[in-house]
Amino acid sequence: MGKPTTYVFAGGASGGHLFPGLAVAEELRARNRQIKIVFIGSERGIEREIVREHNCQHEPLPVEPSTMFRRNPVRFLWRNWQARNRAAALLDALQPAAVVGLGGFASVPVVMAASSLRIPTILLEQNIVPGRATRWLSSRASLICLSFDKVHGRLASGAPTSVTGHSAGNQIAALRSRSQSIARHDAPTLLILGGSQGATAVNEMALGAIEKLHQPVMGATGVSPVQISDWTIMHQTGAAQHDEIARRYAELGIQAETAPFFTDMPRRYAQATLAITRGGATSLAELAVVGVPAVIVPSPNSLGDHQRLNAQFYEAGGAARIVEQQRRLSDSIAAMTDAISELATDPHRVCAMGDAMHALGKPHAAAAIADELLQRTVGQHVEQRRSA
Repeated sequence: MGKPTTYVFAGGASGGHLFPGLAVAEELRARNRQIKIVFIGSERGIEREIVREHNCQHEPLPVEPSTMFRRNPVRFLWRNWQARNRAAALLDALQPAAVVGLGGFASVPVVMAASSLRIPTILLEQNIVPGRATRWLSSRASLICLSFDKVHGRLASGAPTSVTGHSAGNQIAALRSRSQSIARHDAPTLLILGGSQGATAVNEMALGAIEKLHQPVMGATGVSPVQISDWTIMHQTGAAQHDEIARRYAELGIQAETAPFFTDMPRRYAQATLAITRGGATSLAELAVVGVPAVIVPSPNSLGDHQRLNAQFYEAGGAARIVEQQRRLSDSIAAMTDAISELATDPHRVCAMGDAMHALGKPHAAAAIADELLQRTVGQHVEQRRSA
């Protein structure tokens, strides 16, 4: 038996960059169990844990984000120079067939080292606006796999691209055939995704709206039914706010399942009737594969305003509703309350939005990326071995 072919995935740091790579790695190993997968990324503990849970090797680098350059340029340059050298040493030892750049600061030193070693590199761009890493590395890439048909932003002139869609894991893709009828559950379910690292504004807006909607409203004929009292609530809070949010639900007498991070997202998606989420490409792509409509709160601080542009794509397709994060929290909560109230009382609209979201999903994106990767590397890697 020959030496197994190795593929290196570069990057991580955030779930939005990490999970698309894990989906492609899963697809590669489904085709050939002998393939070796190695993730080279940041030193963040959650990244290491997630990669190891997926039975992949993880190698950390002493890499710093670009925001560190202004605060401490000496530290930034020194640490990233170390990361570049460490990446080159790892690649020399691993001899991978290709390096897959997942975006974000943790991918840069690895892709740069791969380029200098003439190892094929494929970049995954999840967002409708290419990130800094993708733009910077695009001139070095063998291929850039895009999630959207049209991107807002410049890539290197002549950079090869392929619209593959945004990769989702096999367990999520398997939910593609689920019924789109809102009546599929005994009680409708609201899934709140505060993000793997938490999004304070989303947490506060969602919880504030739920509190308002659980308060009885006096009408002409007396007390009206509470609008979402029969909804099941699942709230991913991020680690920093979990205890506080769980306590507030308890104080309000609202039964909600909370966790810093849900490790069983396929089950959560399968249960969800409606989601509240940021405008990150990974969450939206996964929701689209399953067909879960969304209320999207774009981050006002996203690079190139990419979260708003991501959100507008889904809203234009009739699959989502955008709720803007405003300066005053009370205004943000009021807008979220209106959005949830309208949707909670109109199940036919939610069902139509689910169908529209389903139509935008690309469940075979991981397979398409794996095809591109194998077509560009298998034969070449065999020749490299013969000449080694």
